[in-house]
Amino acid sequence: MPKATDAAQRFYQNLVDIGCEEAMIQYCIRLKEEYRLQELLITLQRQRKKLLDGVHAGQQKVDCLDYLVNQIKKEQTIRGTK
Repeated sequence: MPKATDAAQRFYQNLVDIGCEEAMIQYCIRLKEEYRLQELLITLQRQRKKLLDGVHAGQQKVDCLDYLVNQIKKEQTIRGTK
């Protein structure tokens, strides 16, 4: 029985690691225990999309920052100051 507990603990920790809130963690655990695996996969895909949306939003901010820095560097070069 310890292996099942270890597997359950690993599953729980994975859900924590991917940023699930406690209510979602409990929902996923229930889906897994009830072998509602298709629903579990859909739920995890939604979490993946949410994480990727965050990555994309962050990348967009980095791109804007890079543009701003490059514009300032160009202005600095034009004015002859460094």
